[in-house]
Amino acid sequence: MLTESGRYRLDPASVVADVWDLDRTLILARTSSEPAIRLEFLRQLAQLCRVGAPLDGATYSWAEPVAEHWRSHVIDALVALADAVRSDNPDEALDALAIAISWDPYTEALYRRTIILQRDLGRPDAAYSTYQRLRASLREIDLEPEPDTGSIFDRSPSVRT
Repeated sequence: MLTESGRYRLDPASVVADVWDLDRTLILARTSSEPAIRLEFLRQLAQLCRVGAPLDGATYSWAEPVAEHWRSHVIDALVALADAVRSDNPDEALDALAIAISWDPYTEALYRRTIILQRDLGRPDAAYSTYQRLRASLREIDLEPEPDTGSIFDRSPSVRT
């Protein structure tokens, strides 16, 4: 413990917290002007995000806004990673999108990006499976996918709807 202005705080040299690592990596990924370094921090962020979202399931009144803050910034970073590696490493892009979906299973745009990439890679069964997962997730909150999402399959006759 450290004291500062009459208050106690944890000593970051003695105590480790996943959220500190997440915050530091997210800041470095967002502020790096060098594309290769930014990409490396985005990859590190994806690794940190595999363990799940901070405050997931917490019932404190203050927890939801904080969790939403993390969710929003992390998903933006994971989408940026997917966009950055899509052409050179599409499987890494799919992995980043899968992590983003695990952080927010109700955001249809994440599924749509995944389905389009799977379709473009010639993986119709994977695209169909992703669409079915989207439908199941949205059913949990009494919604259905937008017609535009279903129309993705119209551009690929080998994918079932």
